[in-house]
Amino acid sequence: MDRLGRIIIVAVIALTASASRAAESGTVTLLGPVTSPRVGEEAAIEVRLTSAGQAINAAELKLRYPSAALEVTRIAREQSLFTLWPEAPAWDASKGIITLVGGKPGGTIAINAAVATIYVKVLATGTHTVELDPTSVAFLNDGAPSQLTLQSAPLRLVTSDPLLQPFQLGPATTPTPGTWSTARSIAVSWPRQADTLYSYQLRTDIQSIADDIPETTDGTATFEDLTDGIYYFTLRYKTSSGLWSPPFQWRFMLDATPPEPFTLEVAQPDSKQLTKLLAWNAYDMTAGVVESILTIGRTRLGPVTSPLPIQSLWLGTTVTVTVVDAAGNTRTVGLTLGTTLGRSGLIPWLAVGAAVLVGALAVAMIRARQRA
Repeated sequence: MDRLGRIIIVAVIALTASASRAAESGTVTLLGPVTSPRVGEEAAIEVRLTSAGQAINAAELKLRYPSAALEVTRIAREQSLFTLWPEAPAWDASKGIITLVGGKPGGTIAINAAVATIYVKVLATGTHTVELDPTSVAFLNDGAPSQLTLQSAPLRLVTSDPLLQPFQLGPATTPTPGTWSTARSIAVSWPRQADTLYSYQLRTDIQSIADDIPETTDGTATFEDLTDGIYYFTLRYKTSSGLWSPPFQWRFMLDATPPEPFTLEVAQPDSKQLTKLLAWNAYDMTAGVVESILTIGRTRLGPVTSPLPIQSLWLGTTVTVTVVDAAGNTRTVGLTLGTTLGRSGLIPWLAVGAAVLVGALAVAMIRARQRA
């Protein structure tokens, strides 16, 4: 996204500016798997936010991680409380820094709310620390915007040797763990061993662990009529020796619902600038929007980002934007452009002009404080 696009989006989440004041601390929680991922395997780290009972409308989080031991492969905005992202989640392996900048127009009180999921590939054995950088901050939805300081306990991710044999699920397991699916059920199978008891559970908590009360001697478990969400299946087994195994865990990701309804708007950022913009803000509550596809008439122009400069050749045609979430669900919205784009029908940009400047200033103040 270009600089203009970032300023436009940030403007929506910061309404006015004044000297910031300290507020009660919020909490960022970092949650890792209950198992010890092996070298070469991928592990998910959930980032969650609690705003101490106060409404917030934006946050900039920075996390530090050991890039020599953990390689960030992707960052997903799964189930995120933030619906606007001035910048895509990013990481700098040379500095071991992850940056998350998101906003929520109108504000929200966050209670252990998901921000993003960070996927890392394990490069080395040992105990590796992921922690919140002290420059991280959230903004209260109070018209100031006042800063909400953030605190967090570090995550200690224990990794294991690749020579240790993992517990493998059977081929009848569906859907595939770690991959988004539009299914409403989960069927798990695993190789059954003689004289072995199994305890398992399915929860939405990444740190849930199956207890030591056996559920079955079979190697199957089925869960029907599930709602959208991320589920963690944990399994333990007890052999004739009477000892229970450590927990094994798999991540199932279900989303059968299209992205939220959205609108296409035509905007003119500057009265002196002739270029008009096509703007939209799409959001998916579970899997997150991963792509927006633009179609002009019958011509598909491929993935695009908002805001998008309107080309003169598009005038007099119908433009459609199809947003796609990570599970493949889609929602399409169309807008017919007139043969000319005068001031009528445009977003009243001057009405939010001050907010644009304030939004840019708020982010600039954060960056300046971090560089100091």
